[in-house]
Amino acid sequence: MLKLGYSLVNGLSVAAIITMFNFSPSAAAEQSAYMPPPPYFVNLQGETITAIESGQQIMIMNKFENLELTPRDYLGIIEVRNSQGVTMLLAWQTSTMPAANARTGEYGENTIGISWSAAKPGNYLVRAFAVTGFENPKILSEVRQSEIIVK
Repeated sequence: MLKLGYSLVNGLSVAAIITMFNFSPSAAAEQSAYMPPPPYFVNLQGETITAIESGQQIMIMNKFENLELTPRDYLGIIEVRNSQGVTMLLAWQTSTMPAANARTGEYGENTIGISWSAAKPGNYLVRAFAVTGFENPKILSEVRQSEIIVK
């Protein structure tokens, strides 16, 4: 089951949620069960892109890889910050990560995607990471980040 969220959780403000998950990538490294590559961007035709026009609708994608031999529920969080460090989007999806395959050595993979368009030109930083959930969150992945240029 996949859930998508853009609203406030348990009465927490956006600032409280960001503060709760504002950890450094190195802080998560020892607890990592997922090894996400950096977020990437696709247009509505599914083509990978690195720059967009202001107002253009895109998908911010992030793939999570499960290193564990059991499936794992997780909350994938994607945050977009403008060049002043202000959060412009905070979104999340819950899902179940498939288990890694011990026989083949393949990781369990799951990709989440968030629709987004920037209202103004500039450079934006996109951060993505996984936690166990909003209730007593435990870090499951490092924070990975990418930049996108909006013209």
